[in-house]
Amino acid sequence: MAIRWLTTDDIWSADTRRQLGLEPPEPQPPRLATIADDLAYFLRQSGRLSDLFGTEEVAQTGEGRLTVRYSTGYHLLVELTVQAPPPTEETLSAADG
Repeated sequence: MAIRWLTTDDIWSADTRRQLGLEPPEPQPPRLATIADDLAYFLRQSGRLSDLFGTEEVAQTGEGRLTVRYSTGYHLLVELTVQAPPPTEETLSAADG
């Protein structure tokens, strides 16, 4: 039987937590850098998009900004923004304290 050591990243993984019988971590506010990294990775790895459009390069050109270059000469510019949810009566009354 092989022993597998778990890293901190493994423990935060939802699949690993389920296997260990742990509750999933609390949802966090979205982090722009994390989402941009994952989106860039997806765009680079997507064989379907590469076959359809001739993806040649995916570059992060700023915080939350991606540029995708295609073999056809076209470029896709993606700009991500994170918006906080609108205040609710509950959050407003908590702020008034």
